Amino acid sequence: MAVFRWFWSILKGALNTIARAIVILVLLIFGLAVIGSAANDELPENMVLALDLRADLEDKTAPELFELGTSQISLLDVVFGLDAASRDERVRGVFLRIGSGDLSVPKAEELREALKRFQDSGKFVVAHSQSFYSNGLGDYSVASLADELWMQPASAFFASGAASSTLFFRGLFDKIEAEPQFAQRYEYKNAANVFTETDFTPAHREATERLLMSWYESATNEIASDLGMEREALIEVLDQSPMIVGEAVESGLVTAIGYDDDAADAALARAGDTAEMAEFSDYVRADRENRLGAQGPVIALVHAAGEIVEGGNGGPLASSTIIAGDDFAEAIRAATEDESVRAILLRVDSPGGSAIASDQILDALNKAQAAGKPLIVSMGSLAASGGYY
Repeated sequence: MAVFRWFWSILKGALNTIARAIVILVLLIFGLAVIGSAANDELPENMVLALDLRADLEDKTAPELFELGTSQISLLDVVFGLDAASRDERVRGVFLRIGSGDLSVPKAEELREALKRFQDSGKFVVAHSQSFYSNGLGDYSVASLADELWMQPASAFFASGAASSTLFFRGLFDKIEAEPQFAQRYEYKNAANVFTETDFTPAHREATERLLMSWYESATNEIASDLGMEREALIEVLDQSPMIVGEAVESGLVTAIGYDDDAADAALARAGDTAEMAEFSDYVRADRENRLGAQGPVIALVHAAGEIVEGGNGGPLASSTIIAGDDFAEAIRAATEDESVRAILLRVDSPGGSAIASDQILDALNKAQAAGKPLIVSMGSLAASGGYY
């Protein structure tokens, strides 16, 4: 009996601790939500939006429960936010912090198009980068369209091309006498090659090289257009990398030398004496609240980001980076049955996954079209296998 009372006291203490932690977490989330809402209400009347692109943008952010009090925004948040800002008289321009080499070329292309629309509305873009590394052509293709591009004095320009590296584990498996077993559908279906091969197969090498060349050609064409150069002349300059920042300025790749606060001051000077800097994430949240509160016909954005799996997602606290067949098909059906939804925009950023779940999702999409709902597909950085299917 004494053992039981001892065990019960331990269990009760643990449960009380968990209950207190849950209460504190709920209060903390509520407080962060209030603080975030207050920040949104304080956007200035004359502003430059500060957008930091140094961290790799995910196509889809975490559930809103985990976004409160953070500055996390997705690629689509940036695109929609720039489009909203282009129509907002309070916004004079954007100040970009550009990364050194983490931005993929496909994401860079979407950002470029959004920034071009922003500039076409009569607004400016000032960018700053601390450095451009060898794989930084995606980052530089975004920076090159800026009205002013600044680089830090003690930095260097390395962005000369595109590269890919792959680890092959077949040799390791051979040493431990393990046999990787995968079914392959034709030679270009090469996802399993990292386990079954010791090097690139001819088809795997061809696919990788063609993809890299496609990215390189696209990026260099866009950069050359931004800088008013012939593509061949640009490539000749890029091939001189690495170069110190002074040489990058002389070559026409960079506008000015200075630190991030110098570039920010230049952006504010363009906007006028009363201009203030505002966080892009605050602006996006305010715009999102306005859109969610709007009445009338809508376009449903259905986001297919992550691996495709069978079953459900497991609730609001589960991972947002999977596409659960049951939940996704239900979301499509809900959009189909909602009379206020005039069209469905399907955003795909997926390597594929379960063929069964992919087929389940395809059935829901086919039925949506049969019911008269227009379906538009937007492909992100990755639309492979079941994601393309």
